Amino acid sequence: ALEHDEPTIAADIQHNPLWAPLRQACRGAGFGACWLHPIQDAAGAPFGLVTVFRRDTEAPEPGHLYMLKHVARLTTIAMEHIRTTEALARSEAHMSTLVVTIPDLIWLKDPAGTYLAANPKFQRFYGVPYAEIIGKKDYDFVPAEIADSFRENDLKAMNSPTGNTNEEWLTFAADGYCGLFETKKLAKKLRSFITALLMELDGISRVSSNEIN
Repeated sequence: ALEHDEPTIAADIQHNPLWAPLRQACRGAGFGACWLHPIQDAAGAPFGLVTVFRRDTEAPEPGHLYMLKHVARLTTIAMEHIRTTEALARSEAHMSTLVVTIPDLIWLKDPAGTYLAANPKFQRFYGVPYAEIIGKKDYDFVPAEIADSFRENDLKAMNSPTGNTNEEWLTFAADGYCGLFETKKLAKKLRSFITALLMELDGISRVSSNEIN
């Protein structure tokens, strides 16, 4: 069935020459017939079989052949779903590693401005661990006028198909580091259908607090 990529029917195992090596085992198990249907992957290549053993010696009727074909098709869909899910998991793991290790600040907000994620570099910016950032807003960390500025740029990004880019001075709460950054914000739709902001900061020039003062 796999070699020829088509159903293979042994209506009478005991008199089918292809089953000669297994006749005795099938007789002992009480199998009189076997129907095989190849399973194809999404590209059309065979990778498995739907196998039906029958106690009686009989050939399949059209309804049986339809059932075999349908089960094979459902198996293909299930296998492709598993492969896609596994590939997505690998991709998400890679992205998670990238976000954690990248030297820029990266964070994620929902449309209301509530933090959903923040990488280690961003945690340095607010000077608090991850758990103390998630679920909060900029107003919980900086004066209202600064939070208003952040929110204004958030809204610009959400209302623009190309996002929003602006320059701003940022002072890190963790160590007092201050620098001029180009902030790029882009609205993205997550798999959970929550519209959020993916923001990446790329340093233009980094000036120490002493040099600024």
